[in-house]
Amino acid sequence: MEDLLLQRIMKSPPIKEYITPGSTPVVAFGNPITARVATVGINPSSQEFVNRKGDLLTGEKRRLADFQSLGIKSYSEIDENIAQKILEESNSYFLRDESVYDWFRPLEKYVLEPTGTKYSDSSATHLDLVQWSTAPVWRRIREKSTQEILIKDDIRFLSEMMQKGDYEIVFLNGATVVKNLVKYGVVSLTQDGYTPLGKSGKKSALWTGSVTGSKSICLGWNLNLQQEQTTESNKQDLRSWISERIKAL
Repeated sequence: MEDLLLQRIMKSPPIKEYITPGSTPVVAFGNPITARVATVGINPSSQEFVNRKGDLLTGEKRRLADFQSLGIKSYSEIDENIAQKILEESNSYFLRDESVYDWFRPLEKYVLEPTGTKYSDSSATHLDLVQWSTAPVWRRIREKSTQEILIKDDIRFLSEMMQKGDYEIVFLNGATVVKNLVKYGVVSLTQDGYTPLGKSGKKSALWTGSVTGSKSICLGWNLNLQQEQTTESNKQDLRSWISERIKAL
C-alpha cells in the first residue's frame, strides 16, 4: 500500500482554488497500513495547517508537513523523498497528543471505544473522501462543482486504499460520506433503521454493508458527530447501536 500512498502524495491538486495555501495532501491520519479499523470523513480541516489568520502553524503547534517545514514552494517539488517525509508525519499524527485536533475526540469515544481500537496505538486510522485541506472549510465552499471535482479526483484512490487496507470495520461519519461512497460504488449499504438527531425529534438513517472488493464491514450514519446539533444523547445512542452491531459480527 505504501507505493499507492506515495503516488497520491506526489499528485498535484486538480484545481488551485480553495486548497489551503502551503498545505500538503493527507492520505490518512495515523498509519493506514497497521490499522485494523478506519473512520471516514469528508476532508482535512484547514485548522490542521493554519491558524485563524491563515498563517501556517509552526513549532509545537504544527501538526503535519507543510511547504514551510519541507522547504518547498510548489506541489511540483514533491518528489518521492519529500512524499516519504509527508507520509511519515501523517502516520505519526496521533503520537503527538499535544497537537491532535479535537475534532477526532468524538470518534474516539463513541465509535472506536466499542471496537477496542485507538488512533493513538495505530490500531485505527482516519481516512477522507478528499485528501486536500480546503479554505474555507468544505461546507462553506459555495460552488458545488468544485466539491465534485475534488471528490472525483480522489475517489478512486480512496477506494483502492480501503480495499488494500482490508480493515475489519470501516465507519462512515455523516451523510456526505455515505452518499458519495455509495454513488461511486466504493461501498454497498442497506439502511438499518434510524437514530435520533438533535432535540427536535428528527432522525438520522443508519447503514450497514461492506466495502466493494473487500471483506471489510461498513457501518455508517447520516448525522455528523462533530456538528453542534448532535447532542450527547444522540452520540450515546449511536455508540449503543455500534456496540450492538459489533457483537453481532
